[in-house]
Amino acid sequence: MNHYVYYSYEEWGRGYIGSRSCKCDPQKDVKYFGSFKDKTFSPTHKIIFQEFETREEALEAEILLHAFFSVDKNSHFANTAKQVSTGFFLQPFGNTNCLGRVMPEEERKKRSEVRIGKKHTSETKEKIRESKMGEKNPRYKKPPTRGTSGMKLSSEWKEKIGNSCRGKTRTPEQRERYRQAALKREAKKRGEM
Repeated sequence: MNHYVYYSYEEWGRGYIGSRSCKCDPQKDVKYFGSFKDKTFSPTHKIIFQEFETREEALEAEILLHAFFSVDKNSHFANTAKQVSTGFFLQPFGNTNCLGRVMPEEERKKRSEVRIGKKHTSETKEKIRESKMGEKNPRYKKPPTRGTSGMKLSSEWKEKIGNSCRGKTRTPEQRERYRQAALKREAKKRGEM
């Protein structure tokens, strides 16, 4: 399996940073441009930043890039959220799950009833205890902070992303089109549409 971090983008438009695992050679994985939800984003090009030995390494690089560029707030990017974890946690928290979906009362009761009477093994109890140690846990990795100062981007990466981010290269019509799309997204977020 091959793991890599990529930047897909519209010519003279917005971009998307992501990571991917595939069986093919990453340089030949030309049909995949990302798992973005924005229907106005239509990438036609992709740059492969770096290849990695493991999926976790690729996710860590994606996390750093997302933090460095603040992709969740930067209007240049089609990413709607930053990648913040190298794992997936599906357990519910209170009346919501980790994805923020509010669970109906009925579903919460069913999940609660399933757990009643179950006993944890001593091994499971130890794992729970370790996970609650937080930073004291030797396996704990502190997530990158916003504006990660320790991150070093190669000049090649900066140039590749920077060239795409610069508004100077867009025509006035393209700038207006992207401004209108951004206004529509903001109005939709506020519930005006």
